[in-house]
Amino acid sequence: MLYSLRDQSRAEGEAKGRAEGRAEAVRDVLRARGIPCSVDSITGIPDGVPGRVVFAAALACASERDFHARLRPHVGE
Repeated sequence: MLYSLRDQSRAEGEAKGRAEGRAEAVRDVLRARGIPCSVDSITGIPDGVPGRVVFAAALACASERDFHARLRPHVGE
């Protein structure tokens, strides 16, 4: 049991790290495009949205609000 809890904790930590890295990359893309974005909002990218969708939205959006609107149809894919 202890081993499985350790594995679960490690997996959760890795998932959190991936989510933080993805959010940082999206913020960088938006800022490079001159689109202001808040740290909290971009950190809140929904789980389960494929990375290709996240980055396509970051490259195509006109605003932070537009970025999130482009993600909504893909939640849970």
